[in-house]
Amino acid sequence: MRSKTLTSLAVAFAIAFGAVAEAGTIAYPTTKKPDFVIDVPDNWELEQAEEPGGFFSVTGPTGVVLSFRTVEGGDLDAAIEESMEFLNENYKKVQLEPAEEVEQAGMSGAFARGTGVDKNTGAPGVFAMAWFELKNGGIAEIWYAADAKDKKGADAAAKILDSFRAR
Repeated sequence: MRSKTLTSLAVAFAIAFGAVAEAGTIAYPTTKKPDFVIDVPDNWELEQAEEPGGFFSVTGPTGVVLSFRTVEGGDLDAAIEESMEFLNENYKKVQLEPAEEVEQAGMSGAFARGTGVDKNTGAPGVFAMAWFELKNGGIAEIWYAADAKDKKGADAAAKILDSFRAR
């Protein structure tokens, strides 16, 4: 009985505060009321958001990390600026290509690629970031970071990014 209660509480917490994964598809923030969904291979490790609006992350077998969230308020420039601050806090020698306007699954957005050196490990890295305007007025923010030598991981992360679609 206690095990059933703990399981129910864990499921309720995941639904309330993080994305839920089912059959390789992740709905964010919940399956009942998703802002967007994304397809992830079954062998990727899932990490729930710690709080509503926080990043949900998936890590591939090669170590590439892909994170996503919804930014409330719909201010695309502010969302991009916050991402730049994160990059500069965690990477040195950040080099970004100019963001380009893109369309994904009928949504307008921006996409940028870049490189940098991880401040913790000293390893050169590559990253890509995308922001899409959602129908609910929020901004979907999705990005990945990979070791610069991890072409396989970066390609897998790009494929996941390509699966992004709003609900």
